[in-house]
Amino acid sequence: MISRRIGFGLLLVVVLSSYVGISGTLAADEDKFPLRKKWPELKTISTEELAKAKANNEAIIVDTRTAAEINVLHIQGCHQIEAGDIVARDGELRALTREPHKYLVFYCNGTTCSKSYKAAEIAIQLGFQGVRVYDEGIFDWAHRYPEQSVFFGRKMTREDVDKFLVSEEDFEKGPWAVPTRQFVEMAKSKGFHTYDLREARERTEYPIALPNIQTLTLDRLVSLLELGTFPRTQVLMLDNVGKQVFWAKYYLDKYGVKDFYVLTGGVRQWRADGLDSKGEKLGKVYGRPKAK
Repeated sequence: MISRRIGFGLLLVVVLSSYVGISGTLAADEDKFPLRKKWPELKTISTEELAKAKANNEAIIVDTRTAAEINVLHIQGCHQIEAGDIVARDGELRALTREPHKYLVFYCNGTTCSKSYKAAEIAIQLGFQGVRVYDEGIFDWAHRYPEQSVFFGRKMTREDVDKFLVSEEDFEKGPWAVPTRQFVEMAKSKGFHTYDLREARERTEYPIALPNIQTLTLDRLVSLLELGTFPRTQVLMLDNVGKQVFWAKYYLDKYGVKDFYVLTGGVRQWRADGLDSKGEKLGKVYGRPKAK
């Protein structure tokens, strides 16, 4: 009887340990992939699985981001269809998946980017089968498979990844990222060119009234850089949460603009810091950072 109890106890420990292990894994996945909880019906694909599917010519990889983002970095051989254009380009997707063994894989920037999920949801509603979401995103892919990644029109190398790619976390720690108070003081001083990269809706919801601030889309920024008419020094940029300025940095680097600064955390952080549209209610202000 004692041996049976011991055996049952050991079995119970094993079962509980397995349960705890599974629960811990699920919790870790929820932390790393917060959007999976919002779209539990969507099937995901890992980096390794996508690489295998790509090698076997099974996956039709669709980048759901904007042209400006894709031009910086994308998976080699992908198709560009923004999430909002899935319905309009339904025929194109059906042509791509004509062969029964091929299926759609949508991706965007990473674990907190919702574009790939939205695109996959729409594709399923249109009747596509076997749809997957690659939610580890373009930067995870580039770090794992640089030779199958394209950076400003050319294939990457491992050295390119280390030299050029910056994570969003590291971006906010860079010398170009300045806090709200410092950003406002710089914008109110003479000589700076200040740009608001937010969408029209975001500017309407919370206008920023800094002196001589100009509105500018990322696409327009790229055009001005290509034309050589964008300022080369003393550039300030802000957006809603720090996403647009992140991509803008790659273009500024490409065209040799060194003296630029961005608002850390965007207008969301501006409001969290308790400032009004004019940047008033400031406390101590720190001096302008040194140019890189």
